[in-house]
Amino acid sequence: MGLFKKIKEAWLASMSFDNLDDAFYEELEEALILADVGVETASDAVHQLRKRVYQKLLTRADEVKEALRDILAEKLDVGETALNLSTQPSVILVIGVNGVGKTTTIAKLAALYKKQGRRVMLAQKEVTFCG
Repeated sequence: MGLFKKIKEAWLASMSFDNLDDAFYEELEEALILADVGVETASDAVHQLRKRVYQKLLTRADEVKEALRDILAEKLDVGETALNLSTQPSVILVIGVNGVGKTTTIAKLAALYKKQGRRVMLAQKEVTFCG
């Protein structure tokens, strides 16, 4: 499930963007956290949205939703994403929570590099963090 679909299903579909008070922003931040964007990202996105709403005098629900979409899209932009595999050996570290497709992605990358004639070695180290 994509990020925006998760956000929509978490709460945004039922939220009213018409009353932009503190309760709205708190509910929005909670919805973003429930959609797995992370506490820091959710907090920053809501802070930026408050700022844009104030600076651009956004009052309509569609304007606020568009501003939120833009903020989240900006956060997803990580710049250049090409892998530099010029070093020997090269290491690709894959990190993520359960169920996000790490194993599938690793298998696809291994198959791609094997097809390119590269030698591939896979290693696994599972780490569990306790709060």
